[in-house]
Amino acid sequence: MLVQDDIGRSTLLSYLATLLLCVTVVMGVSWIYTATQRERFLESGYSVWNAKRSLVSHCDLGQVVVFGDSRADSALVPARLKKVATNLAVAGGTPIESYFFVKSMLECESKPTVLMLSFNPGAFEILQPWLWDNAARYGALGWRELSEVRREAARLNDKSYLAVTPKLGLDGIVRDIAYGYGFPAIYFDSLLDGRLIARTDMNRQRFNEVVLARGYPSYGHAAQQAGARNEGEQKSIPFAPLAIQQSYFEATLAMLERAGIKTYFLITPYNTRAGKTHDQRYNAAYLAYLHRIDVQYSGFQLLQHQQPVWAETMFVDGAHLSQEGAQIFSRLLNRCIEDAANMADLGIACDFNQAAGADELITADLDLVKK
Repeated sequence: MLVQDDIGRSTLLSYLATLLLCVTVVMGVSWIYTATQRERFLESGYSVWNAKRSLVSHCDLGQVVVFGDSRADSALVPARLKKVATNLAVAGGTPIESYFFVKSMLECESKPTVLMLSFNPGAFEILQPWLWDNAARYGALGWRELSEVRREAARLNDKSYLAVTPKLGLDGIVRDIAYGYGFPAIYFDSLLDGRLIARTDMNRQRFNEVVLARGYPSYGHAAQQAGARNEGEQKSIPFAPLAIQQSYFEATLAMLERAGIKTYFLITPYNTRAGKTHDQRYNAAYLAYLHRIDVQYSGFQLLQHQQPVWAETMFVDGAHLSQEGAQIFSRLLNRCIEDAANMADLGIACDFNQAAGADELITADLDLVKK
């Protein structure tokens, strides 16, 4: 019996050792594949982020650079500016992600002469799950950056950071470990949807398109039915920026000021049906916050004195400018830069509101775009 027990125990140990080895090999191969072959299975958003990261890593920046959220991502067409420009705004972007992009940009020997930041009010008010599902999952941020943000949130006693739950369903430090180190499980859905390699050609094409367009990814043409995708119902709530977003926004401004780079804040157009656009108290609080920053930082300037409100026909949905709307906005911004005697005058020239007299310019530019 003792001999048989020894044989049974030896067989079990061999089985467990083999199973552990197989699991280790599978995990190792999965980890390597998901870390090095993302273009083969991830959605097209990865290619857009990767293209913008490539422009930064190659220091291919030009004279005008814009960082910001998806509104800015959809609004600025570099080809419409006479100065060499780059659109480095990202979908789901907030001041946190932009801080790390700007930090990388400042390592370049050749830096832009005009830098613009552009965030809608909501980007200051919440922590997007996209900090993990986009920035970390796409490889733009890792464990080191997420740890830095977590420590800053703890210093500010901003509990919103630990509470966010991305698609994987984790939160807190376990979430940061999984996303910060690229745990294969965070890619499982994309691996299935992308059939391991099925998105390779699509992603390479998208990457090349965005690089050639200097960071501009067209969001498509205007919606066929006006107001079909409204941004949301009107909300009568106070503008309340998170401490963590304010901290990274101001850290970015301080970093740019130390580098001697003048920074401007650009407000992109809002759809006439967008809910918060109609809440004047909310808008006033948002602008008042930006004005306070304008006074606090000598290297920062708010370009506009009001939020541009444009017709629904300029948008693909309730928030993002169509390709036609983006070209018009970019041409107006170009005129603003060209017409100003110096950069200090931009605030006078850049109120792109239809109610402020931009109707004729928009109509003229729309005719040019159609041609």
